[in-house]
Amino acid sequence: MPSLYDSDFVLWSEKTAKALRDRSFNDLDWDNLIDEIEQLGRNNKHALSSQLRRLLHHLLQWEYQPDKTRRIRPPSSSSSWSQPGG
Repeated sequence: MPSLYDSDFVLWSEKTAKALRDRSFNDLDWDNLIDEIEQLGRNNKHALSSQLRRLLHHLLQWEYQPDKTRRIRPPSSSSSWSQPGG
């Protein structure tokens, strides 16, 4: 028979959160909880790295291919954005 973690993740997470709030440490599914926390850290690290690569890519395009990035530049000089080199 599958565990609650495998059969209903939402219910598992709700029960886990309640056990943590109640400090009912004996009721915790420690193995899956540890795996989830480790995965959360990896996912956040990957997401941050991905967004930084995307930002760097856009900044490089803006600097070295300005004709291809005009559509992402501010629409007017009244914008709060400042143009590179200006």
